[in-house]
Amino acid sequence: MLLTPLKVFASIQQRQPIFASDTQQLLVKKDSTSFPTLIVRNSSKHHEPFELKSEYEYYNCEYIVPDQILYAGEVDHLINSAIQGYDSAGVFINPRTRTGAFDEIRINLTYYFLDSLNAKIGLENYERMRLGQPELKMEYGYVGFCDSCCYDFSTGESIANAVAILTPRSGLLKPIDTVDTMFQSISSAPRRKLPSLLFIRIYDAHQFESTLAWVDLLPPKAENIEIQDYSESYAEFDSITKALSNPNYQGVIKPYQYAMSHMLLEFFSGTYQTMVFAHFDEYGNYNSGRELEMLIHTAQLQTIRCSVDRDRRRHIINTESMQVHADSDAKGILLQEYELAIMDHCHEIARLNDKVSSCDFLYHRLTTTKNSAHASMERQNATTDILLADMRHQINALRAELVVSNTSVNSFRYTCGDLELYLEEKKGIIKELRRLRDADAMRIQELEAQNKTLTTKLNELENDEFSILNKQ
Repeated sequence: MLLTPLKVFASIQQRQPIFASDTQQLLVKKDSTSFPTLIVRNSSKHHEPFELKSEYEYYNCEYIVPDQILYAGEVDHLINSAIQGYDSAGVFINPRTRTGAFDEIRINLTYYFLDSLNAKIGLENYERMRLGQPELKMEYGYVGFCDSCCYDFSTGESIANAVAILTPRSGLLKPIDTVDTMFQSISSAPRRKLPSLLFIRIYDAHQFESTLAWVDLLPPKAENIEIQDYSESYAEFDSITKALSNPNYQGVIKPYQYAMSHMLLEFFSGTYQTMVFAHFDEYGNYNSGRELEMLIHTAQLQTIRCSVDRDRRRHIINTESMQVHADSDAKGILLQEYELAIMDHCHEIARLNDKVSSCDFLYHRLTTTKNSAHASMERQNATTDILLADMRHQINALRAELVVSNTSVNSFRYTCGDLELYLEEKKGIIKELRRLRDADAMRIQELEAQNKTLTTKLNELENDEFSILNKQ
């Protein structure tokens, strides 16, 4: 038996700064002397320096990096623990129930969870086949919760709360051959409308058995309540987890009235190794309301301690010699020490197997990444060759156009020279014509003078002739 705390991992979605009197900012604080902390400070411009409000400790705190699966290593650890025989559970929760960015983070983390599970089950079965051991098989159930009933998403049926409370989870399990069946079930289920539970039973033909769960907690809002309301179911579940996380609580927990508490509380108080992935906006109202309540509640969940057993049926030592000496106190002490030593060795083997599986998965992922990068480089090289060929064709076409342009320019230059010679020749002709015109003008003047002289002489002759005639 392993006593382990419930671990809560916080992540912050970074936003554009919001400066308002009712808005606070979350900051991640890390140092080597204490656990990572989320710090709430006032984000108003009118408070300089910023006023620190409160601090909340978590197992780890990180800012969300785009295009990166945050806490993928922790998800891998949960899956490895389940394959080694420990019951394990991962829980996703955030206070802003209708934020698309958080819905995308949850979906990506869920798909990574299923991808990693598929890969690790394949590796484990390959190793089992090599050692001649029976292969691991899986059964799964996928349900959503509301106040009136719970929905079996894999079949589309609804189960009344009174019936669901009396129904063990094993009654909802269905055998599957591959993880693809779970992919299809999750893809076809309503997205983020109800709190949901995906639980997987991993077993073999002998005595190995473990359970792996993936929970999506969806706190309700006071406004815009969905048609399928689950506020009362969540309120009961929330009040019980708060009581479990309060070391000073002395009351009596009432019997469950809703299937949500019946199916989910074991992950917060039973024999499961549970990790909670809490997601917050960098800016929000962390002075009151759902966001502040979620900060306090998720931080307090770490006070819960779970007793984790590793595949009890397989590791109970039940030989005849132990039964014969069961009444002997000395033998009982030796037996306990022997069992503790075996458990220590089992834990060490599990840790080493976890490291080997992680290395195998990392090698597989690196190989896949290398092959993908190689294929991408080949595609880029082919694309580059096509672009270079096209550029060479364009350059040759431009060179041909340049030759034609040079020929046209030279032809134009020759034409301009011919026109200049022609103009010079015409200018000479015009000059000659002007000279001939001036000569003709002078000749005309001379002829006019001669005509005038002749006319005068003719008049004189006529006068002389007239005078002669008169004398006669």
